[in-house]
Amino acid sequence: MTESTRDRQRVLRYALVGNASFSTITGVFIIIAHDWLAHLLGVSGSTGLVGLGVGLLLFAATLMVNARRPELKLAEAWAVVIRKNIRSLLETRAALRDFKEPSSTTEGLLAFMCTG
Repeated sequence: MTESTRDRQRVLRYALVGNASFSTITGVFIIIAHDWLAHLLGVSGSTGLVGLGVGLLLFAATLMVNARRPELKLAEAWAVVIRKNIRSLLETRAALRDFKEPSSTTEGLLAFMCTG
């Protein structure tokens, strides 16, 4: 393995660990504060938010498993990223399907959640 390949893998490993850390913090926050968050977002039930939090924790675990591999493959990393984005969009849509009336705060939080 060349030095350039090792450098790229090290950067990818840091990115995976960073994403896993953020996903873990966000998932725990959503699980703990699901009622408050549901009220803030104007969602009638908070069950979907708990599911979103659990999904983020499972995703974070997957990222950490991949980050700890001895050799990272770019194709596998891209597959994880694409799968994560699709899952996040679907879970966000499911969690927020019962919107009462979107507000500017809700729209800002949605934008933040979809990019996390």
